[in-house]
Amino acid sequence: MQARFADLGLELLDFQHSFVVHCQKCNGRAVIDSGKKLCCTNCFYTQSQPKWLGRYKLFVCRKCANCNHILHHTIESEQKWPLIPVTCPNCKHHQLYEATASQIAYAKGLKLDPYYGLPLWYQAGFKNELFWAYNEAHLNYIAQYITAKVRERGIEPRNSIRKNSSLISRLPEFIKKSGNRASLLKLIEKLQLKV
Repeated sequence: MQARFADLGLELLDFQHSFVVHCQKCNGRAVIDSGKKLCCTNCFYTQSQPKWLGRYKLFVCRKCANCNHILHHTIESEQKWPLIPVTCPNCKHHQLYEATASQIAYAKGLKLDPYYGLPLWYQAGFKNELFWAYNEAHLNYIAQYITAKVRERGIEPRNSIRKNSSLISRLPEFIKKSGNRASLLKLIEKLQLKV
């Protein structure tokens, strides 16, 4: 067991150079590289132009064209529609309004990659929580933190300024809790052996 962990001030962004995901064709292990190219290590499927396969959240926030009542309407959709129908709850006026779309990062309780919307390879449920990592480097960094008996923050120059933006400071409580150490390490080992 590692005695010390010194927070280097790494952020989640520092681990977004690649993503290990489930292949959309065979559900095997696939890697999305820094050039956003997807390559499956199982069926050798490749795709170089990201096409979002996940869902969208479409929302409208504006005044009703008929009575000026403030409208707040949100829907989830498989497609990114420029206009969505909204009925005013006040005057029942029905009209198409311009919608703002955002990609949904989770689907069916699973974390998705930001380019294709495919489920991450390194994720599993843990005591009603979701444990996930983008890639091996991300998984190993979290494992180093969990393994350490002493966890130090703010030592490195990079981390002494931005103490609350580091990945470690943003970890969920179930990962930080020392009582979960053994169970989480078993889970990480299981994820590392996943083929």
